Amino acid sequence: MSTWGEGRTRVAFLTLIDRLLDQGCPIHGVGLESHLMIMWARATHEGVMWLMQELQGRGLEVHISELDVHHAGSTAPALPTGTAAATIDTAVATFVRPFLADVLLFPNVKALMTWQLADRYSWLVNTAPRPLPFDSAYQAKSLAFEIERAIMNAPPRAAAP
Repeated sequence: MSTWGEGRTRVAFLTLIDRLLDQGCPIHGVGLESHLMIMWARATHEGVMWLMQELQGRGLEVHISELDVHHAGSTAPALPTGTAAATIDTAVATFVRPFLADVLLFPNVKALMTWQLADRYSWLVNTAPRPLPFDSAYQAKSLAFEIERAIMNAPPRAAAP
């Protein structure tokens, strides 16, 4: 996961937000880059929930941005090069499920965006060839259905003004 999942980074991030807000900077929301990495599960459920609660408590809108999943690596739980596409797709969807469930519990999460839509355009295409919701032919993969399911199961959001 992006480094915002690490404890010291979360605290430093919130310290910066608080300092800017205290100086009158008009911050209305934040974007959290969400480059998830199967081999480095840095963020815990508790850490994600703490950060999201802190941001909600400050009245900040949150955009989950740049969602993708780096799945390849030489050590477990990452998947080795040559793993079958169906196995990768299932692992990616399973890995992202708890993260999406956690962040979408918060009504201040107003957007969820992927880095790209199709694998062929991913910055990870040479190292982790299946990180996005659609394959290179724009066919939906397990991740697309997982994102849809998470959005459908999330608590309702207030209508935009």
